[in-house]
Amino acid sequence: MEESIQPPMIIRRGRWEMAHYQDLLDIPMYNIPTIRALPRIFSREDTITALAKMPAYNPKNRSARAEDRLHMIQADMLEWFEPLPIHIDLEQRLSRVIRGSLPYRNPFKPGYYGEANSKIDELETLIRMRTPTVEQRTTALGFAMIGMSGMGKTTTLERIFATYPQVILHREYERHPFPFQQLVWVHMDCPPDGSLRALCLNFITTVDDILGTTYRKTHVRRMTTADMLMPVMAMIVSNHNLGVLVVEEVQNANAATSGGSEALLNALVHLVNTIGVPIIYGGTFASWPLLTRQFRQIRRGSGQGDFIWERMDRNTEDWANLIESMWQFQYTRHNTPITSELMDVLFDECQGITDFAIKVFMLAQWRAITTGRERITSALIRSVAHDSLRSSRHVLDALRGNVTLEDLTKLGDVYPPDMSLFNTEKPVNASVPTESTIASTTGSDHAEQTLATPGRSKPKRSHGNDSLSNDSTVVPDEVPVATAERVNTGTDSDSSPAEPTLRQLAQECEKAGISLHTGLQAQDLGFASL
Repeated sequence: MEESIQPPMIIRRGRWEMAHYQDLLDIPMYNIPTIRALPRIFSREDTITALAKMPAYNPKNRSARAEDRLHMIQADMLEWFEPLPIHIDLEQRLSRVIRGSLPYRNPFKPGYYGEANSKIDELETLIRMRTPTVEQRTTALGFAMIGMSGMGKTTTLERIFATYPQVILHREYERHPFPFQQLVWVHMDCPPDGSLRALCLNFITTVDDILGTTYRKTHVRRMTTADMLMPVMAMIVSNHNLGVLVVEEVQNANAATSGGSEALLNALVHLVNTIGVPIIYGGTFASWPLLTRQFRQIRRGSGQGDFIWERMDRNTEDWANLIESMWQFQYTRHNTPITSELMDVLFDECQGITDFAIKVFMLAQWRAITTGRERITSALIRSVAHDSLRSSRHVLDALRGNVTLEDLTKLGDVYPPDMSLFNTEKPVNASVPTESTIASTTGSDHAEQTLATPGRSKPKRSHGNDSLSNDSTVVPDEVPVATAERVNTGTDSDSSPAEPTLRQLAQECEKAGISLHTGLQAQDLGFASL
């Protein structure tokens, strides 16, 4: 009986195209149908042109009715997109990721499906035996994209993926029949409960929705476990030569039950190792400890180098270019030229978070129009920010440095949660672990799970016109498992007096010659230097 599955909250769909092959490329290994059917590799100028979105703006609209202008502002701010260097960097990384592994997974090559079946068998064995991931050479060059909410990570990914077809239909290649349905990208979120089973179900449901396939109906039953779904997921990746899998909101894995987050990441690492599909992990700083807990996951997340998306810096051209581009979309009766003072005030109120900057600019115009002032001023920006960003006030205060260590631990999305764990020989206070405590805690994070896998049947696989169908075989209930003893981490010493502020802790660290273990710069913490 098929399980009733609710589809993911968001299924991101792209366009379909018939395959049109480029001329032979200068990179010999790229001369295969699944790469030649992709758009040409963008130059920097191509990327700027493709990503930029500048709504048509007519200054005469500043004389329109107030009610109409309120809608015009919102429509323009929803469409407007100004490419920055970080967006160009991300596009180039995705371009390399999508094309980099395809030469080693060429469906036009004879024996492709037989080799894919062997890799799926290997994946099943690794999962069934709870085998720790072995470091091995892989052609999948994924990476982790970590940053604060509101910086435009998801929006940028969506705009970049819009430059690619999501599905390419092949019919013939070099006068040989080649009926193949290529899936270029899948962009999904980690499920709220962070479980591996939910992730697999969401992936299968997403692919069925995009392609119109029936993998869910064929392979999913009420009692189907995560271990049984992973080979199905691998089969789908192979059947459609998936170019890249993006899993955002990885911090949700922290909500998984004991050992669940480790199981999810281990399974995805197995998928990368065996099938070779690149995976991009996206999340807030709350996902930082999860992704860096084990060396193999660090290595998988650094195939294209670390991608830490920090908030913007007031003293950079990027901030000036962004605000100047946005500032032209004014619908107040009186046009207000951008000044250094207005830029400073806007930055102070949004702390370099682009989503806040756009909202404050839009809200300031709404208030100026509805109150009849019809002019943007510094006082108006501060008033709007104070009234409209109340729920985010604690976050903005933290970014300004006005926060205690106790408050900081509650802001995992803003700072890496381990930022207070300074590696000192003598703790600054009792709430800051010692070096030995950190070492023992890290050691415990490397322990593997020891749960046995219940008996199950292997799914039949369908690989197009070169399918290999396996008879249903039952895996014994008793299987060897990898074991590891956990390290006793101990406890901290007695409670200490009132905790110092972050600035005071930084000063103590400076005296001891210690650096903060974080991807943020000192300026992002609210003080000039450490």
